[in-house]
Amino acid sequence: MAKLNKIVTSQIESSTGARHETNTYSYDSDGILVRHDNDRVGQPVVGPGVVYGANKDSADESGLNTIKLVPNEELVSTTNQYLVIEPTLPNHIHIRAGGTQDDSNATLYLGAERNAVVVSDDQRAVEITTRPARRTETYTNVAGTGGAQFIAAYQAGYQLTVGWKVLIENTEYTVSVVESDTPSEGYLTLTLEGVNNIADGVYTFTYEETYNNTWTFTNDGYLSGPAMGGLFATGIMNFQSDLYLQSNNNVNIQSGDDHNIYLSPGSGGKIFLEPAVDHVYVGTEFPANKVVTVGAMPYLAAAVPTSSLGEEGDKVGLVADDANYHYYCTGTYNGTTHIWKRIAWDAGTWGD
Repeated sequence: MAKLNKIVTSQIESSTGARHETNTYSYDSDGILVRHDNDRVGQPVVGPGVVYGANKDSADESGLNTIKLVPNEELVSTTNQYLVIEPTLPNHIHIRAGGTQDDSNATLYLGAERNAVVVSDDQRAVEITTRPARRTETYTNVAGTGGAQFIAAYQAGYQLTVGWKVLIENTEYTVSVVESDTPSEGYLTLTLEGVNNIADGVYTFTYEETYNNTWTFTNDGYLSGPAMGGLFATGIMNFQSDLYLQSNNNVNIQSGDDHNIYLSPGSGGKIFLEPAVDHVYVGTEFPANKVVTVGAMPYLAAAVPTSSLGEEGDKVGLVADDANYHYYCTGTYNGTTHIWKRIAWDAGTWGD
């Protein structure tokens, strides 16, 4: 059974490492509670700070007890930098920054500076933030001069480029130039800002993004995306009701290079666009609204046909032009029917 030593002057003034009877507790001169192990050596248990509860001061005035963790009492009244754990009604519990509920001076980080859920009463916002992992690559300097040059052999899949850093004799230097296949094929020559002398040997280069990727939810209902811009998602779906994309200005939908954009209304669906007052309708709807359907769009520009038979996909209404002829498609391609007609341009122009 553990026992608490009597608090006597010699124990209060003793250092943390002072020897006492095994499995006893004492306070040192800094106010640290110390337990003495089987070797009678003191091990810190609780340092300065405050943990207290049973104060019946839950924020909803229900009279429920709370737990407050106060790492530094000097910060309580100025910056609210302490933690509150409080049960409240109805049937839930808060873990929050100190001070007034929903009006704390302190920002609560559940995590660290880079990877965290951040609650800010001052900004009226909640953020989920991450930063890409630090990248490292190790290279051997083979310059052989002990001067300012760093020459290394290529590594498969290397990423090292301008902006990477390296620690040399406790000083951090930044890569300002990377020259490929220099001084010969298969080698990199690096310029490090400020380096006067670097010995041959193995060095670890690192790169870390300067930003956090942060999703921010604000009290006006807005969700903003990470540092790279935009909202990154594998899909946006609403299985309960309509899905809306709305903007005070343009709505821009852009795919990557050489990729298509698909609008799939589903069975019986429709696509309806209404720029200004002119209707553009695709599908089956009231005739007064239907400007055109896809199969009947006249005068669509096409590539100049290489034969009057045309090619797969050609249909009535396609037109094409070159320097000599105007072409018009009169039918749907079937491989046997001559569907393209052409007429030569006039020799003159309007100005003749």
